[in-house]
Amino acid sequence: MSALPKAARDECWDALLQLAEGFGQPHVHRGIGIRKLGRLLFECRGNRDPRFLFLNLEDCLEVRFLGSHDEIRREIRSGKYV
Repeated sequence: MSALPKAARDECWDALLQLAEGFGQPHVHRGIGIRKLGRLLFECRGNRDPRFLFLNLEDCLEVRFLGSHDEIRREIRSGKYV
């Protein structure tokens, strides 16, 4: 994914803050569209297009990838998150 414009970066930053504050509370994080993709693997929207791929680890949420819907699908199919 190419560099994001400042407005999109700001939206992504806000989404990360919402993720950190509201993960596990569906009514709080509803706006960023968190979806479970595997046992520990999740995705959420950064803004309209970019999405974050992250792991729900024992003591933290670890963001692993930022990309478009198609890039996220390719990243998942790469086998890194099995």
